[in-house]
Amino acid sequence: MKSSTLGIALTVLIGGAIALTPKESNTKATAPPANTCYVPGGSGCGSSSCHNTSINTGSGFIQATFSGANNEYVPGQTYTINVTISDDTKQRFGFQAASVDQNNMQAGTFIVTNTNNTSTQSSGRLSFIGHKAANSSATWSFDWTAPSTNVGPIKFYLAGNAANNNNSDSGDNIYTSQLPVNPAQGVGLTPVMMNDAFKIISQDPSQLVVQVADHNAARSISIISMAGQILYQNTVNAGETMLRIPYNHLANGIYLLQCDYKSIKFIKQ
Repeated sequence: MKSSTLGIALTVLIGGAIALTPKESNTKATAPPANTCYVPGGSGCGSSSCHNTSINTGSGFIQATFSGANNEYVPGQTYTINVTISDDTKQRFGFQAASVDQNNMQAGTFIVTNTNNTSTQSSGRLSFIGHKAANSSATWSFDWTAPSTNVGPIKFYLAGNAANNNNSDSGDNIYTSQLPVNPAQGVGLTPVMMNDAFKIISQDPSQLVVQVADHNAARSISIISMAGQILYQNTVNAGETMLRIPYNHLANGIYLLQCDYKSIKFIKQ
């Protein structure tokens, strides 16, 4: 099912390493090499082995829209991403994108909706989507299906090339950006633990995602050791319902999360 078409502007980067020389037209102009959009541990199309240029120094820009309201996803739902590049000094364009979770593992699935100008690539643990048959068109549209479960925050890494079509890899502009997407606030999510004051929606090694009951006054939320020591405390503002509580500073063990004089026992591991 497609989500709401409410567009969220996001800065994207175009193109994964497209070389415009005739001798390379079958390898890079037709599709970017896999893993060239600056995912941690990967490479980038501005490297010396590709376009050999500093990133984000051109005068143009790239914009995209994500069809999920508030830059949020619901597990299993499909969203449309539109990418547009603007650089009046260049004549040929391409892009590549990846989506990963907080452990830099694959998050979600890319779906090609236009086989004439978009293609998918893969490398090791990751899948990518990018241009196909790079030309003067600087717009792409594709779908992305969110993971089937709430995996916490997801980050899109995007990289793109605005090229001058001079039959070499010189004089091209490489743009990069990252797009964070968060789980929707409680919609379609199964709580890990809950009481009538708050729910722990998800838990990973670095943070708890917590949904608290709406309230017209500020109150505090705390992580407390089993010995009664307050290890974390923060204010929940009036009307605030979704919290991300960092706890990677805590040793593995059993703790209490407390809000409104009610608590949930959880394990940090």
